[in-house]
Amino acid sequence: MVNHPRAPIPAPAGLPGHRIPPDGVIVGRRTTPVRLSPLPCQSGADDPLADPTGTETGALDSPTMASPQRVHVTHTYTSDPATVFAKLSEHENLGPVFGAKITRVCDGDTSRNGAGSTRTLKIGPLPAFQETTTRAEPNSLIEYKISKGSPLRGHWGVQKLTPTPDGGTTLDYTIGFDMPIPGMAALVGKVLSSNIKKGLGKLAP
Repeated sequence: MVNHPRAPIPAPAGLPGHRIPPDGVIVGRRTTPVRLSPLPCQSGADDPLADPTGTETGALDSPTMASPQRVHVTHTYTSDPATVFAKLSEHENLGPVFGAKITRVCDGDTSRNGAGSTRTLKIGPLPAFQETTTRAEPNSLIEYKISKGSPLRGHWGVQKLTPTPDGGTTLDYTIGFDMPIPGMAALVGKVLSSNIKKGLGKLAP
């Protein structure tokens, strides 16, 4: 009996797990497991928190004070700026400050709590929304803006830390936003201001 060589089997285009050389013949099956990269921390068309109105377009730009100021709170700590900054920049510490349920969405672009770091907040009956850190200067400044899903418009926050002569820290915290329903922004501002004043003292000594 004469054994005829088998003709090579053409590889279907794009067949997963195979290396397809230029001649289109399957020459091996990949056995190394594929590690999936985490999803990027960005808005998506099918994201349930994505802003359907488009009012938050460009929300990751640095705060420009376009919205009226609604909350301004100062608090003095006996702790040094490095300690206060470490507490303030960690999303998981902020639930008692805002009176909200807070969940980390992703870390920052180059550090855990740096620019790009994002959290989800759920405050009372309001829909959940996300805030993203846009600027973080160690021990001195944190800026953030709304990035998804909020009924608030043009929402921004600026937290400035200044050392005191006795080694403590003064936090100057300003929040701006607006709302489409007349009178609602002022009401939400009062609630936020009250929660933040009560909560800041829990953050650090």
